[in-house]
Amino acid sequence: MEDLHGYGGGVSVSLPRVRTKSDGIRQPDPNTQEPSADFHERAVPPARARLWTMRAGTLAVTVAVDFWPGSNEDERDDGRDEPPTATPRHPEDVAHMTSLRFGDDKPWIPTQEWARAWEENAPGYWLQVLTDYRDRVKDYYAEQFHNDPTSFPLMGPTRILIVFSLARAWTFAMPGAKDEVLINARWEDESLANSEILRAPNHEQTVRTAATVAESYRLVNDIDMTQGPHCLGGPPHNPYADMRIPGIGEVSGWHLADSDESARQFENALAEMTGRKIDRSALRELRAELARLDQVSPPQSRGILFEDLVVKILAAHGCAVERGKHRPGEQVDVFVHRPFRALLECRWQQDPVGVPPVTLLIGKLTRDRPALVAGIYVSMSGFTSEAPIEAERHARERVVILLDRRDVEMLLEGEIHVADLVEKRVDALVRRF
Repeated sequence: MEDLHGYGGGVSVSLPRVRTKSDGIRQPDPNTQEPSADFHERAVPPARARLWTMRAGTLAVTVAVDFWPGSNEDERDDGRDEPPTATPRHPEDVAHMTSLRFGDDKPWIPTQEWARAWEENAPGYWLQVLTDYRDRVKDYYAEQFHNDPTSFPLMGPTRILIVFSLARAWTFAMPGAKDEVLINARWEDESLANSEILRAPNHEQTVRTAATVAESYRLVNDIDMTQGPHCLGGPPHNPYADMRIPGIGEVSGWHLADSDESARQFENALAEMTGRKIDRSALRELRAELARLDQVSPPQSRGILFEDLVVKILAAHGCAVERGKHRPGEQVDVFVHRPFRALLECRWQQDPVGVPPVTLLIGKLTRDRPALVAGIYVSMSGFTSEAPIEAERHARERVVILLDRRDVEMLLEGEIHVADLVEKRVDALVRRF
């Protein structure tokens, strides 16, 4: 036995002696057998202790240690802080290969029989991934999903697309009519079955181009095929068999659900920093309120109820809102003070809003109000074809934005922040000039 004194305060660790083959590959020391002729005895040189973790109460010590043997000629600790350069994962000629083919004399290239095993077992595995994902969301993120369904896209019917090559396998997902798994086998495609794709940072764009993968698909997983179970030899079997072992291995469906929740939290934190935070819980209740308003008849009787709804939607988007004030010759429904300044008019009538109401709003804007105050007209019944023309005609003096039912529904769903929607419409007006 040999003592290793850790770097961090008098900790002593006893290490067994080991036998090493003359080629440098270390073997464990048998306890009951004498070393064979092709082994020689040597002590492991001192190691570098990389991480020490202490926890009060119940003692827990975590030690991360790198070991490396000295050469046969020089076995002493030479004081290096880093181990020698590791042997490349693949032979050197891999880095220079331009393409991979079935039949290449490399153990990490699947045979055609293994390729069929990958294709045949992929659908069952990925349908199970979807089940695991949904169970995870229901068990741990039910409230988050209820408030923000779009953050967990695999909860609905999903189309999975897997692109196979001899170097990598990419898995994409998008909403579909039902759960299904599609296979795009491009095992020997020169643009995908090459060594460069293993290390290229833009491999996703490469496969999207080569396999014509639509932008509506998002990449959810990719596998280095040179690390698959086929590398171990033996007859082909289900290559996904060891990829889902709850309690031991990583369950991909759980991991995807956790990743989507982390992304949701990050987006919310970023939205709060940029003034784009949305109260999705409030929006859920407001969607139900809109459904109740839809049952009120006739439409013009909704009046003040619709104004209340718009005020609540804006508040859920973090806007500083004030109910309108009356003054001689003028009535304004809603004022917005932050994150933009605007006067809002809200209407839910039987017929589309035409030119006169838009002209009236422009008049209110030009009545001793700064030019930075915009006008927003919200009409659940839409607008006549002449109304947008009237708004554009006055765009040099005042900005007037027209929002219809589809815009209101987007705001209620949280698909876009109201400030971004306003900015988008202003950009469209600016580009005209």
